[in-house]
Amino acid sequence: MLAALIVALAAWANVVLVNRLDDRVEVLSVVRTVPAFERITDADLGVARIAADPGLRPVPASERASVVGKVAAVELRPGTLVVREQVTEARPPFPGQQLVGLAVKPGQMPGGGVVPGDMVLVVTVASEQPGSSAVPGGDGVRAQVVRVGPPSSDGSVTVDVVVSVPNGPPLASASSAGQVALVLLPRGG
Repeated sequence: MLAALIVALAAWANVVLVNRLDDRVEVLSVVRTVPAFERITDADLGVARIAADPGLRPVPASERASVVGKVAAVELRPGTLVVREQVTEARPPFPGQQLVGLAVKPGQMPGGGVVPGDMVLVVTVASEQPGSSAVPGGDGVRAQVVRVGPPSSDGSVTVDVVVSVPNGPPLASASSAGQVALVLLPRGG
């Protein structure tokens, strides 16, 4: 009788386990880092099976084609699930913004560099030429990093940032004169 009870409990446990596995859904996961504002490729995505949860809103694996070719709105990291808010159609600049390439020399940005998605403060550095104009906003201009180019032979890099429309031309001018430096702001800051 005890043996029959154990067999019945084991069978019941197997049924519960199989039913729980059936509650899992296939969703998109990230398998390779995708920097903010870069296109998402098929190779960047994987499939994860998770328990259905109304508090989570990951993109179903069946909708993979709707994500491939889109742009990451934030940096996508391996091991995370893809949600719609992380995917966009367009790259910056957006309305009211301008994209500015800043030539930044060594020592004019943090030693660890900056990455797409970082928020920075673009400040004017001392000019070697008298009468040069300063960048508006005395304390610097807030900007978001979109791309970082490779280092040139002298160690300088071009950092593409988006800024509000009135700040674009003065920043471009200051950058061409070698008068800008980047201050990294805290995440979310």
